[in-house]
Amino acid sequence: PPSPPPPPPPCGGSMTLNAESGMLTSGPGNYLDDALCTWTITPSDGAHSIHLQFTTFDMENNYDYVRIFSKPADGNGNRQLIATLTGSTIPTTIYSVNELGDSMVVELTSDTSVTGAGFDANYEIRPPPPSPPPSPPPPSP
Repeated sequence: PPSPPPPPPPCGGSMTLNAESGMLTSGPGNYLDDALCTWTITPSDGAHSIHLQFTTFDMENNYDYVRIFSKPADGNGNRQLIATLTGSTIPTTIYSVNELGDSMVVELTSDTSVTGAGFDANYEIRPPPPSPPPSPPPPSP
């Protein structure tokens, strides 16, 4: 049988993800104090959208944060903040980035004390919807 996919890399520095779908995790175990971890999800082929959904979430409320940004595909321009998350409620929102091929950046930051279990999230890079077929010409009178 095929071997299972490797576990996702835990929080540590900066990682780029290009697979069509996968998982982000800050684990195993609690994330570290003074952490700054960045996951950048980049479509390998432009014009795709990215969807991210959290399955677990536990950050020290109002001290440790997960922020989600969109980053222009061309590398120019600033990151745009989509969401700032903290606390232990699993977000029910599915966060997404448009179909222009922009990247999604997920950033975990923590302060000098007290950590939580962090988060697990699944992402999917989706191709753009197909173009609608052209309308038939109006009937001739």
